[in-house]
Amino acid sequence: MDTLLSLFISCVTPENYRAEYFIGLFTSSEEIDVVVKKLISSNGKFSEPNCNVRIEEVEVVGESDSVECVYRFYGQNIDSSVGGDIIESPCYVEKSTAIQELMKAKMDNPRQQWRLETHVIGKCNY
Repeated sequence: MDTLLSLFISCVTPENYRAEYFIGLFTSSEEIDVVVKKLISSNGKFSEPNCNVRIEEVEVVGESDSVECVYRFYGQNIDSSVGGDIIESPCYVEKSTAIQELMKAKMDNPRQQWRLETHVIGKCNY
């Protein structure tokens, strides 16, 4: 596995605000199809007709043959007037590598907020 598929669903709220939700990381488009069908048919917030699916490939760094979770970090400027001022790392198999790369990114790219997340592969966040 050299890449994972990152699934997002975006919906327009009643106030005409577009909200995007990270659903999870998956190994195949077949897994994503099952999750999307389940979310859409559940009569929840993703069953509305104004929701769209976005899938993004994410690089995996490290030996990933039988890995169950990966680590990814994000950095952002909260009060930035520049849209899209977010740094997203690849997915790391080893937490120690993710932390090491996070420390390098912090030194090279000052941001107001950083976070390291653990993602279980194939787990739906909703």
